[in-house]
Amino acid sequence: MGNIETFLTWVKRFEWWIVGALAFLASILGYIGFRLHYATLGVEAPPLDLIYGVFQLFSVANPVSAEGATVLSAPNAFIQIARYLAPGTVAYSVIRLVAAAVTDAASKLSVASLEGHAVVCGLTDRGKAIARSLLTEGHTVVVVENDTKNPYLGELKAAGVKVIYGSPLDKIVLKSGRVQTASKIAVMAADERENYGVASKCVELIEEQRRKNEPGRETQIRALAGPDFSDFFKDAKPFGTSTSVADARFFDPDITAARQIAMDASLANFENFFDNHRQPKILIVGEGRFSASLISMAIKQLQYPHCGVPTIDFMSPDLNQFLEEFPHSHPQLSLVSAVSFHEKSRGALLSDELGLVDRTSGRLYDLAIVALDDPFASIKFARRLNQQALIAATSDDSARMDHVVCIKPSVSFPTVRPDLPIYEYGRFFNVTEIGCSSSSVFDEEIDAEARKAHESYLMHIKNRQYDPSKPATAPWPELKEEYKAANRRTIDHDRIKRDALARDSSCEMIEALAEAEHRSWMADKIIAGWRFGPCRDDVNKLHPSLVAYGDLSVSEKQKDVEKVNRLIALEQRN
Repeated sequence: MGNIETFLTWVKRFEWWIVGALAFLASILGYIGFRLHYATLGVEAPPLDLIYGVFQLFSVANPVSAEGATVLSAPNAFIQIARYLAPGTVAYSVIRLVAAAVTDAASKLSVASLEGHAVVCGLTDRGKAIARSLLTEGHTVVVVENDTKNPYLGELKAAGVKVIYGSPLDKIVLKSGRVQTASKIAVMAADERENYGVASKCVELIEEQRRKNEPGRETQIRALAGPDFSDFFKDAKPFGTSTSVADARFFDPDITAARQIAMDASLANFENFFDNHRQPKILIVGEGRFSASLISMAIKQLQYPHCGVPTIDFMSPDLNQFLEEFPHSHPQLSLVSAVSFHEKSRGALLSDELGLVDRTSGRLYDLAIVALDDPFASIKFARRLNQQALIAATSDDSARMDHVVCIKPSVSFPTVRPDLPIYEYGRFFNVTEIGCSSSSVFDEEIDAEARKAHESYLMHIKNRQYDPSKPATAPWPELKEEYKAANRRTIDHDRIKRDALARDSSCEMIEALAEAEHRSWMADKIIAGWRFGPCRDDVNKLHPSLVAYGDLSVSEKQKDVEKVNRLIALEQRN
C-alpha cells in the first residue's frame, strides 16, 4: 500500500511533465508512422506535411496525404498508437484545466463571504504547522499559496482548509483570500522580505475595507522573520506604528521553540543539579540559527543556586554559520557560561567516538541536546549518543545523562514516530510545531505571565507614564521585543526559584538564588548585545551591573534579593 501511495504521489508531483512527455512521444510516433505510410504508397511527403499530419492527430482529425487522400484507412502500428495517445493527452489536459478552474472558482466562492477567519500566506513546513494548529482551535483557515504542486496541499484540503492559488504579493489574490475581513493572518514564506511586503499589503487592504464599512475588531498579523531582520524593520510601517485596524508584529519560531525546550530541560534536570550542587555539564550538537537560539536560552535558564555557571560544549558541522548568530567573543560571556566550540563534519559526527566523559570533571555530561537540520541525522546521532552514554556511564545514578532530540519535520520526514522508545533515542521535540502553534504566535499564551510581571514592575516603580528615555517602562503593547524577552526570562527562571524555595527557603538559599538570578539577567543582556559600561546607556547598550555578583554594590545585590522575596510573598498569597 505504501509503494502505491508513493507512486501516486510521484505521479501527481510530475503530472504535467508526464503529460508533456506522452505528447512528445505521440508526436514522434506519428511522424515516423506517416513517413512509413507515405513510403508504402510510393509518395515522398515533405516534412511540413508530416508535421501537419501530427498536428491533426492532436485535433482528432483524419490526416490527409499530400495528394489529398486520407491516410488512416489502414494505419501502421506507429500511427495506431499515436492516433489514440495524442488526443488522449489533449483530452486529459482539458479536463484537468477545467477541473482546476472549477475548483478554483468554487474555492473563491466558498471564501467570498468569510469573516473572522484565519489566513496563512505561504505553505512552507511552518505554514502547514500553524494552519494545522489554527484548525485544531476551531478556526476556518484559508491558505494563499502560489505553488499548485505544493506537497502539503492535499493533506490540508482533506482537513478542511480552503486554498486560494496565486502570489501573496498580489493584492487581487489577497482579496480573494479575504484578508480584509480576517481576524488572524500568518505570513510564513521563507523569504523575510516577501513576508514584510505581504504584511504591508494586508494592512493596506484592511484599511481600505474599514474606510468603506464600519470599523471592526483589530486584525492580528504575524510575519515570520529572524532577529536581525525584525530588529532592523521593527519601527517601519506597519510594524512600528499602532493602528486601530491591525496589530502587525514579527515573530521568530526558532526563539519560541528554543525557549520551550530549554525550559523543559532546566526543570527536568533541576533535582540532579540542585540536590548534588553539580555544575551543569552540557553537550549541544547542532547547526544554524536554531542552535544559537538554543544555547542562548540554555545559558539564561540553566542558572541554579550553588551550582556555578553552566559549561557547554558545542559541536557543529558548520561553526561559521553558528558563530554569526551567537556572541561567542563577548567580553562578559565567561561570567554566565563556559562555552567551547568544536567543528566536525556531519560524517565525523555520525561515525566518530564522541568522548562523552568530560575531561575536566571525569564524569558524563548531564544534558545532551541534538539539533541538526537533517531530522534523519539527528535521530541517527541520538541513537549513537545514547549507546555511548550507556557504555560510559557508571553504576552511580548521578551519572545519568538526559538527552533531547530536536526535530524539524519536512516533506521527506513529516513527523516523528510516536513509538520510538525514549530509552533508546531520547526525548523528542517537534521544533516546528512548538514554534508555530497558534497559542504561541497569536494568543501569546506563553507571554501571559511575562506581561503580568511587567505590569507588576510598572506598579512597583509607580511609573505608568511612558518615558521614551526609559524604554523599559513602556506599557506591554509598545514594549520593545528586547524588553519583552527580558520579562520572559524572568518568568522562566522564576520556575527554578520556586522549585528551590519549595525545598529550602533559608536566608542562605535566598542569597544563592539572588546570585543565580543575577547570572540569568546578565545572560539575557549579553545575548541582547549589552556590554559593561561605567554608566547605563540604553541607546548604546552599556550597563554597569554586568559584573560578577560578588562585585556588585550592596544596593544592586539587594535588587536581586528583592526579586526572590517578591516571589516568596507571591507564593504565600497564592
